[in-house]
Amino acid sequence: MEPLAKCMDELPWMEEWLDSLAIGMANMDEGTWAPFDCFQFFPYGSDLWLEKLGHAERRLQEKGVSYEDLADLFLGPLMLRTEMQFAFFDVKASGIERSKGLGVLDFLHNILKAKCVKDVPGFYSSWVHTEKEIQTIVKHTPWKKGSADIGREIGKLMNSCASLSWSSHSDYHYTNFYENHGPYPIGEHVLLVRQFPNLKPVELWKEAEGYAYDRITIYTMYRKQVEIHLDWVNHLTAKQSLPENLAKYAVNINGKWSDVKHTRKARETIAETAAEQFERFSNLPFEDVKQKMLEMRGYNFKELFEKAGMDWKPSQEMRERVRGKELLPKYMPVLKNAEEGRKWWRRFYDLNDAFFPRQLKTIRYKH
Repeated sequence: MEPLAKCMDELPWMEEWLDSLAIGMANMDEGTWAPFDCFQFFPYGSDLWLEKLGHAERRLQEKGVSYEDLADLFLGPLMLRTEMQFAFFDVKASGIERSKGLGVLDFLHNILKAKCVKDVPGFYSSWVHTEKEIQTIVKHTPWKKGSADIGREIGKLMNSCASLSWSSHSDYHYTNFYENHGPYPIGEHVLLVRQFPNLKPVELWKEAEGYAYDRITIYTMYRKQVEIHLDWVNHLTAKQSLPENLAKYAVNINGKWSDVKHTRKARETIAETAAEQFERFSNLPFEDVKQKMLEMRGYNFKELFEKAGMDWKPSQEMRERVRGKELLPKYMPVLKNAEEGRKWWRRFYDLNDAFFPRQLKTIRYKH
């Protein structure tokens, strides 16, 4: 493997990106990730995945496709930020030559820049709407008066939709199918947009064909005193109660505006569907779970790969790489606090730092 020195010169945006990445990771508990810790799995195919993305980039460049056109293929920055995180890991895990690894990272970052209006690294927001688009939402959305009770009902709907997204796409690859956008200050209010654009992923789960709901978008206006923060991985925190400060709202279900009664019915149905899907995923044999995880990662890039004239599904070589393989050993030390966590995770991803858990170095393939 070529030395990864001077990456900051080659990727001048990397320093602040690593800072944002480390903050978000330090607030997570890897022990809760499902169906398993992805970093104990990815190294079996890290090189193949990077090569596939690199091949897609070359084909798209040959076709003259702009980064703006590619950005339109994605729901928001969350999936691109998540895949950049994985790409940092894949470069260190795979031993792939530096030029290829850095090329993929820059490719993803250029799409991300085209997608974000500001705060590209995701320190505090997911800002993807322009001022004109925000004003269009404010003007043309059929707002209803909010209340704490309605706010709690909307919260339940969001939790049900999120659960279905996680159980359909895992904790790692749901990111193109569930995202919070904002927070956008609007006069006396703060706007948040939550989108769930694909609650029926029939390409991954044939059972989804019978699901009642396909897409849901939730618009909420909170009173301006509410301080809302979104990190790069879309974790939402607020210093004040969101339900208690809900001023206006609107819910669009399957392309139609919904009233409270319909919203409650959708929430109950989706919660049942999510429970069934969670059981379906949980009951898969381990070999099938590994294959499904490969499919999920490719499915996130389905439209991009198809635009490049490529198959989004994993290659036979990718499938064979993981067949019969156990997860790699656990690698995380006990971290005493968030500050220690930020330092550890930053070194984990930093391409200028030779540090990498020895448990994850066992997989190396010739290139």
